[in-house]
Amino acid sequence: MTAALDALAARFDRLADAGRVVDLWWRDDDAVEATPALDRLLGLAEAARWPVCLAVIPALARPSLPERLAGRDDVTVLVHGWTHANHAPPHEKTAEFGAHRAVAEMDREMRDGRDRLASAFGERALPVFVPPWNRIAPAAAAALPRLGYRALSCFGGAEHGGPLARLDAHLDPVDWRGGRSLARPDALTAQLDRAIDRGVTRIGFLTHHLMFDDVLWSFVEGVAALAADHPATRPIGLSQPLIDRLAGGAADASLLGAAA
Repeated sequence: MTAALDALAARFDRLADAGRVVDLWWRDDDAVEATPALDRLLGLAEAARWPVCLAVIPALARPSLPERLAGRDDVTVLVHGWTHANHAPPHEKTAEFGAHRAVAEMDREMRDGRDRLASAFGERALPVFVPPWNRIAPAAAAALPRLGYRALSCFGGAEHGGPLARLDAHLDPVDWRGGRSLARPDALTAQLDRAIDRGVTRIGFLTHHLMFDDVLWSFVEGVAALAADHPATRPIGLSQPLIDRLAGGAADASLLGAAA
């Protein structure tokens, strides 16, 4: 864990030496209810003064989650699919919103997901769609603006503006193809380098609080401290004004449904 943190710190040191600063934003996927793991995540975010964006699964979200977030102005909510169910055929990569599904069906779920979270979380819910497994069919992505969404967040892509802004995560500490614990230091720095080389100025840190072991928790705590203290990093959160600016202006209120 120390080696992984040291590797990231060294990469940020080089940025600082070059007089560069990058914004770091935090996306945590798969939230559905209040749990001890969520408490731990929120405690780390509060200690680092780093706002966290919870990607919430709309159809599975329970009342305990908005109750737990009451009074926390450092937490926003993003729409994480609908049920986080895999609809892909056996020979294809997992996806809930893949090209194998009818667009009308996906439209309905994306609209219902946004409306449900807006009703449960109010202004805390942002019009940002996070497709499960970071995969979405082009036709589904193209429908997002008319459904009231202002941004799409996947993994590893370049950032760009509207009408549908792209705000991806870029740094994922989990070794998904190995033991699902902390990835190797060189794998982590490679992720960071790809984002920096692409000119990304808002680098997304991706976590999954429900499946972390102690090693991953220690790493996340170290990254939070690094983000708060390093001269080359600026911890930020997502907000409606920021998303509107990236998407090219305020949204048409008629598209926002229950969130309006």
